[in-house]
Amino acid sequence: MKMSKRIIKAAITLFVMSATLFSGKLWPSVQGATGASPKGIAAAAIRISITITIGRASKGCRGFGICKISIGASKAIANERSVNAELSAAADGKLQLTLLDKAPEEGRTLFIDQDIPLSPEVARKLGFKNGTIRRGEYAFSGNKSLLDARLTK
Repeated sequence: MKMSKRIIKAAITLFVMSATLFSGKLWPSVQGATGASPKGIAAAAIRISITITIGRASKGCRGFGICKISIGASKAIANERSVNAELSAAADGKLQLTLLDKAPEEGRTLFIDQDIPLSPEVARKLGFKNGTIRRGEYAFSGNKSLLDARLTK
């Protein structure tokens, strides 16, 4: 059976359009597997596991704030004020804190009484040379908060 040039062109056009649509649907899974990202779209944020001690430095590590940050999540938390969390860097110079465990105290505002320098290991794992979480009052909702930070590449 012989096909006309017009039918062949139409079939090729349909094939190319289908392939383009399919690759668009497939791209997110390929991106996650390879770490690739299309031009203009930032790669997914690096998340690291940390353990934080809930409390305010000005109140002897009591109250709702961040008193101390340690690298890695702990399966058996020794201190009743410590919780597992994730820290990730956003493109705008902020750090997103996500609590993975229930905090001993909660509130709508997370207090940081003094600048908290990130350990060299935490900064490196986030992709920076060094960093400091700035003191301040931060909105806290859904176990998440965006923190101002000074980050150096």
